[in-house]
Amino acid sequence: MERQAKGNAQYDFYLPTYPGQGEKIISPEEELDAILKLLADTPVGGRTPTQPWCYGGWLPMDVQSETGKKYAQLYKALGFRSFHGANQGNPLEVFKFLNLEPTKSWAVSGYRNPPTPDNIAKAKAGLEKNGMAPWLKWYDYGDEIGFSEWLGTLIQYELAQAKAAGKPMTRQAWMSQKWQAWLKQHRPNIPAADYWLPAWGPFDPAQLRPESSSATATANPRLYVDSVIFYEDTAIAFVAEGAKQVRGELGQHVLCGANYSCHPFYYPHTTMYVKWFRDGAAEMGRHSEYFWQITQAGPMINGYIAEHFRSGMRNNPRAVLRQYTMPHSPGNTEGNFLRSCYSHVAHGAKQLDFFGIGLNETFTENHIDHRDHRRYLAIREATHALGLVEDMLPDSQVVPSQVALLISESTERWDMAGIARDLAGHAHFGAEFRQTRLNSHLERLGIWQALTFQGHSPDLLLEEDLQADILKPYRVLYVVGDSLPADTAQR
Repeated sequence: MERQAKGNAQYDFYLPTYPGQGEKIISPEEELDAILKLLADTPVGGRTPTQPWCYGGWLPMDVQSETGKKYAQLYKALGFRSFHGANQGNPLEVFKFLNLEPTKSWAVSGYRNPPTPDNIAKAKAGLEKNGMAPWLKWYDYGDEIGFSEWLGTLIQYELAQAKAAGKPMTRQAWMSQKWQAWLKQHRPNIPAADYWLPAWGPFDPAQLRPESSSATATANPRLYVDSVIFYEDTAIAFVAEGAKQVRGELGQHVLCGANYSCHPFYYPHTTMYVKWFRDGAAEMGRHSEYFWQITQAGPMINGYIAEHFRSGMRNNPRAVLRQYTMPHSPGNTEGNFLRSCYSHVAHGAKQLDFFGIGLNETFTENHIDHRDHRRYLAIREATHALGLVEDMLPDSQVVPSQVALLISESTERWDMAGIARDLAGHAHFGAEFRQTRLNSHLERLGIWQALTFQGHSPDLLLEEDLQADILKPYRVLYVVGDSLPADTAQR
């Protein structure tokens, strides 16, 4: 069978062959025309947005081609008013073609883009070159970054700094120095010998070092727990300092953040989803939302994840949950996509990111199938729903709850102990991933869902929140888990 390219499409679409019929070749341009006609012929509620509340990417909007022009027209018709770095074509040229005013929505990003001086300098130079500095809003650290990666970045950075200063040091020496300083500050009354493993040989205070593996959790629980806390404090302080430098160099209005993944169990880690924001490492967050691919019972789980972000961002009015909300087809459904949109907003999201919204030729699994035209109606419904309330959305707050639910960091550390690795890493995708302990997570999720169905969606609290002044507005606190710090348990 010969394949005839039409227009400027990278690929054509083939409809199935039926008995007695030939295959019909349909180009992306034809599909885009059909989608644009459906949007034009179908009434929409809400209001056309004027600001960048929603994001969609991986569209070939190069307006020098017919395909690019049609994708650009689709972008406007859907209600998008944001720049997206993954869209092809000059962004300012596209907005001029669409007769849209530019908005502060551009991002400096990369698969791995930690806020180091070198990366910030490269970002600044790039903005001067492409002319997008006036429209910059986001400094994106990267995609699905594992927490232990931050420690690797920190160690590499500081060892390079030491070498440049003429004071080179080994990785082990650096780690030992940092660990002992942390113990002196945070555990002054605990004997150093309590942090030693027999496997290391005779006790040597000069050789003390952190170790957070599952073997250590069994052999020396104190060393395991405090090593995890040390790693968290050290990495978060490093990134928080980098975020300050981003704002100093690129503008105080710029928000820093990243995309996280709580796969394979949809178990959000309090370090990245809560503590990370409370301690200043980021002001923007989102997570990879594929609930239908990893055996979640329904889109309500997305509200639970959003509440973790909100717990971290609660006292920072600058912070923004720009939550991924995937309309992808096949896989998700229109109903569940919209339920996810409204769940995210109800639980604190101020912006929605739909990731890849092009047809089959634009992405692999992150696309909308060319036969599923109505999925674009659902996207437009979501954008126009936010447009309806855009004058009040930035200052809106989630309705205060009279119910609180504890997400215990201490319990979480032991939930992960079976798959723990050093540098606070977890073997989520290793052969032993089933060693993750899930009973407390499932109990929390079940209680959260039950309360939410009854109209009492609980606020999520960490152990540090279990203070009289913070607990005062709540009528009841649900405590889930089998581990708490001794003084917290006594309170």
